[in-house]
Amino acid sequence: MEKNHAGDRYEQLSQDLLERFEWLRRGNRKRVKYGSILLLLLAPALFIIRWMTDSDKVVFLMIYILCFIMLAIFLIGVEYLDHLVQKNLREMIDREGDFDALLPAAETLHDKVAARVKGRRAGDGADRDDGEDGDSQ
Repeated sequence: MEKNHAGDRYEQLSQDLLERFEWLRRGNRKRVKYGSILLLLLAPALFIIRWMTDSDKVVFLMIYILCFIMLAIFLIGVEYLDHLVQKNLREMIDREGDFDALLPAAETLHDKVAARVKGRRAGDGADRDDGEDGDSQ
């Protein structure tokens, strides 16, 4: 029962982590989509505002360049976060195989320790005829 409980808990944690990664990926896709739309709409909007206000060309050029730089930084940041999510997801999947390989050994060790503790309680440690000192396996 202990083995199934640990495996179920690991599966639940793994599923929660996968759901969070997928939620982040969906959010990043939306951010890239909205950033791209904003990038496409920004230039015409600034040109229309410039034409309607008949303001200084240099000021609008600076605003135009700054807006594009900020959007580029935003999109690069979103892409970097998406890259980190993908990297962490790949590492988690790779570790999952390692964890599954180690889990039976850890449970076996737990069972051995539990059996030894039960043996001590039953015999109070007085019936050691094999010469062990209790610390070695």
